Amino acid sequence: MDKMYLGIDIGTSSVKALAVSRERRVSASGKYPAGTSATEHDPKMLLAAVKEAIQGVLSQGVSPEDIGGIGMDGHGPSIVFIDEEGRAITPIVTWQDRRAEEEMNTLRSAIPGFMKDATSYEAKLLWFYRRYPELFTSGHTAMYPKDYVFFCLTGRRIMDHSTASTIAFYDYQKSSWEACEAFFPKDVMPEVIPAYSEGGRCVTPYALECGLKESTPVYPGGIDAFCEIVGAGGFSESIIVDGSGTSSCLSRRVPVVPGVKRHVLPDSALIQCSTNCSGQSYKWLGRLFDKEDLDSLQDKIDTSEPSGIIYLPYLIGERAPIFDGRATGLFFGLTLDTKKEDLLKALFEGVAFSLLHNIETMGEGVQRIRAVGGANSSEKWLQIKANVSGITIEQMAEKDAAALGSALLAALGSGDYDEKSLGELVSINKVIEPEPGAHEKYLKFFEIYKELYPALKEQMHVLSRLKE
Repeated sequence: MDKMYLGIDIGTSSVKALAVSRERRVSASGKYPAGTSATEHDPKMLLAAVKEAIQGVLSQGVSPEDIGGIGMDGHGPSIVFIDEEGRAITPIVTWQDRRAEEEMNTLRSAIPGFMKDATSYEAKLLWFYRRYPELFTSGHTAMYPKDYVFFCLTGRRIMDHSTASTIAFYDYQKSSWEACEAFFPKDVMPEVIPAYSEGGRCVTPYALECGLKESTPVYPGGIDAFCEIVGAGGFSESIIVDGSGTSSCLSRRVPVVPGVKRHVLPDSALIQCSTNCSGQSYKWLGRLFDKEDLDSLQDKIDTSEPSGIIYLPYLIGERAPIFDGRATGLFFGLTLDTKKEDLLKALFEGVAFSLLHNIETMGEGVQRIRAVGGANSSEKWLQIKANVSGITIEQMAEKDAAALGSALLAALGSGDYDEKSLGELVSINKVIEPEPGAHEKYLKFFEIYKELYPALKEQMHVLSRLKE
């Protein structure tokens, strides 16, 4: 029997674990308690969920002896600090936290070309330093959640090279955090190694409590959206991977060029754009229509015709392509004839417009979109995305593509697989083509979509400040 490779996906609302080989695929999850904050997570809660997910896989007949390696991935930009003993000394502040707006403005003024918003890792680091400088003591380390779990399994403080390349303070060519010194001591930043390199082995009491075999190799993997592109088989430049859950990340593999973040795969870079509120928009509408089954409401949607209502999915601000933490959501075009299903359809369209808005910034030559993640389970939504973008969409069989991708990186790092053979572990569930004539109709409404934010930006900011 082939070895199995285990991927651990640190999500915003749960942890997923997936063990894969040519013959088998076994998955399990670890849940966070109900009411868990979207912006702060308890590190102990995270470790309990990881343990639950790993043990869930092992309980399904996967022996620890079968696991040839473990890969990691997780949400970001999210941060937690550990002390010299390895104890977490802050909560995990997640990517949804936007309190570092003042720091964002400082960085935009100080770093040429820096356009990230208050959710960025750089802004979070500076926010902590200004308020809790004692965290930046020698022996302390700032970590992504996935790297914190990696540390708890191996005892090593590392970050993968692709994640580091997304941080403005890291000089990829020199493998240096020297730029941190303009803002805070660089000693809190971890060692950087390739995503697919063995970074350590399971040697800690926590690793053994999870049921893992001692000395099992562990690979650092990468940010969840980076690993999703691997799990979706996005090895070609002609493919964009749309990973949609709470938020959406579009990812495209490209050749290495200066200034572009590195991919988790060897000798490649990655273009990535994010929509803050995709699946979360759907959940929000579900809370408003609490007596309505949104899944049944989808049956009333005709995807071939636009709704005539424009939805801006900026419920928690927006990242790409506008990078505005004060942007707000909007339904535009409501009338007395508007029905519940019209609002749901407009919501689907608005997220699809955001997708196309980002695709326009990602270069030419895109031939297919590969769809993964829970929010891409809806065929109606995928059909609207195909109609809006005019691009064929392939719904992948494995929705938890990030966990699969981190497992595949471990397989690649082990030497048992190359990129071609990794592709054999990825499969398509359904192909969705744009409906005839629909793309042209949707483009007219897309132009209105793009005009609304610039026209309303100033008022959005005023309104946001009035609510403070």
